[in-house]
Amino acid sequence: MSKNKKNIILIFIILILALFIFYALGGFFNKAKNTTDKVVIACYRGEPAALVYLAKQEGLFRDNGIEAVIKDYQAGQFAMNALLSHQADIAIVSDSTLVSNSFKHKDLKIFAVIAESRARKLVVRRGQGIEEAKDLIGKTIRLVKKSADEYYLGKFLSLHNINLSQINMVNSSPSQTADSLVSAAAAAGIIRGQEICRVEKAVSGQAIVWGLQTYNPFYFLLATKTKWLNDNPECASKIIKSLVEAERIITHDKGRLRTFFQEKFSYQNDCLKQAVARNSYYVYLPQALLFEFENQAFWRIKNNLTKSKKIPNYLNFIYPYALKVIDSQRVNVIR
Repeated sequence: MSKNKKNIILIFIILILALFIFYALGGFFNKAKNTTDKVVIACYRGEPAALVYLAKQEGLFRDNGIEAVIKDYQAGQFAMNALLSHQADIAIVSDSTLVSNSFKHKDLKIFAVIAESRARKLVVRRGQGIEEAKDLIGKTIRLVKKSADEYYLGKFLSLHNINLSQINMVNSSPSQTADSLVSAAAAAGIIRGQEICRVEKAVSGQAIVWGLQTYNPFYFLLATKTKWLNDNPECASKIIKSLVEAERIITHDKGRLRTFFQEKFSYQNDCLKQAVARNSYYVYLPQALLFEFENQAFWRIKNNLTKSKKIPNYLNFIYPYALKVIDSQRVNVIR
């Protein structure tokens, strides 16, 4: 075989190999581009989680390459338990739930605030010898422990010079508390969100209702673990992007949030108005979040609700990078 023929054959083989590599790499990158990340979200089934449910309903997670599996829980602490027991990748929880678990679980991370809410009330059935706040001393109150229930009850009691240790707290799910108040099986309990309207209507004229969050809302957060964020930084940003898009939907169409509440919780009339008024939705990371964490941690230590005597460094719990990728203007935490 002549030298020229050998060169032609060699060039032909090189071209075939080059085409093979080109198409192989093209397929690889297209596959990577179209990869869908499966994420299990343990979600408090309540008003503050509206952006998560809307992002799922509107296909925003899907459009951003996320297969979101949402598991409903009656309380943020129950969602946190799912995260800590490896049943979920992300938990939707309150600031109080994060703080109460932060003393033992230093690997928790917060990568966004998604809502602020004022959805806590203390209901006391009449006929239990309770007419004023001071009458709560020695009484039993149903609530979800390690949640915002504890913290806001404690703040309410302190305004009336009552120590948290002077009342008996019984751990109870929100629905159990609501049912026991309606049936008069319980003297007092803390209700929230979708239970407020139902209970208030059922006990009208037969109970005293105190608002526990007249001024201070609680933050609702995206919580996960350090390892998951280290392994899935792009996925975290996709989730943020989806929630920001959901936020924009209800910002530009006020009726969409009302429709969501009607569909999800069967709210009507006054209940619907109250739900819209007591919640606000914005995806961000404010500096005030750190102050709130520290205040609540101090409160838990002071009230002996943790064995720890040291406030954690909550800067270590904040992961701002997923949100910065989407919109750096929304990150106001100074590190």
